[in-house]
Parts: sequence; C-alpha cells; structure tokens
Amino acid sequence: MLSLKNVGYHPAATPSPIIENINFNLEPQKLGLIVGKSGSGKTTLLEILAGLAENTSGKIFWKRRNHLRRTTTTKRISISIPRKTFLWL
Repeated sequence: MLSLKNVGYHPAATPSPIIENINFNLEPQKLGLIVGKSGSGKTTLLEILAGLAENTSGKIFWKRRNHLRRTTTTKRISISIPRKTFLWL
C-alpha cells in the first residue's frame, strides 16, 4: 500500500509551496490517477514518489513503513506521465 499523509513540497527559491497537505491511500494491485489543472503540482508529486525530489513536509508510507528519503533500497513504484496528443485536421 502507498500512503501519503500531509505531504508538501516548498522549495526555498519559491515564495509559496508547490504542493501542500496531499493525502491519499493506494491499495496494492490498484491503479491510481492524478489529475489537475496545469501548474497544480501533478508532476512534482510524481517526482517525489519516484525519488527524484524530496517532500519538505508530511510522510510517505510504502507497505506500511515510513518511506525514508533517498535510500539505497530499490523502489518498486511504477510511474507513468502521459501527455495529451492532439490531431488537427
């Protein structure tokens, strides 16, 4: 199970947080969908889950264990970021 509790991301170079107070649970063998308007932090959240960025607040639990930042343990989270495709005729 993947669980997020009050996860936030506020880089020092920005005046306000990019994401704040994100909470959700994703059960094993289930798909999740993250949607939102442009600039709402979807990609940033996926970067945090993939270990490419570190949350500045809150906690992330993977298989009911506190997910430690940048560990050497291999993460088995699959992330896909689809892009919109438009066809103009």
